[in-house]
Amino acid sequence: MKEDGYDIENCISYLSNEKIISRDTWLDRMRNLAMSCAMVCLILLSFSAPLGLLGLFKKQISTIMVTGVMYILAGVFGVFNLAFMQFKRVKPDGFYTSTILDLNLPEEYMKLRVFSVGWPPTAEWAGLILCLVGSLFWLLLAKIYRFQILSPT
Repeated sequence: MKEDGYDIENCISYLSNEKIISRDTWLDRMRNLAMSCAMVCLILLSFSAPLGLLGLFKKQISTIMVTGVMYILAGVFGVFNLAFMQFKRVKPDGFYTSTILDLNLPEEYMKLRVFSVGWPPTAEWAGLILCLVGSLFWLLLAKIYRFQILSPT
């Protein structure tokens, strides 16, 4: 940043400190929807872990199946989160972010900016694949327990 002529010592916040009303309300909606989907994923995964352990210790088939379904639901909401984050990252040319970086910046410079997404989409894809593979294992385990109970040999 100092090489480009900006002397910034603090972190950059992409939330506007100005009292302007943004014309790009879709970006705020996408941010809220992505955060909601991420919270639902975390809630589902945090409640499915103890439920799955309970099903393993007590050999409850229904509890193990519910755990598998909760993992599938976490994967579905993870897909929604990925879609919202992808659409949020697609910015039109000359996008105004309401930060100190945009202050007195000519519009032709704004069109040349490149936003890179970095590692979070890769980590989210890995977590999503892990959820779906985990759900398959939980449902397979429920099927194995069901056949063990039906044939006690």
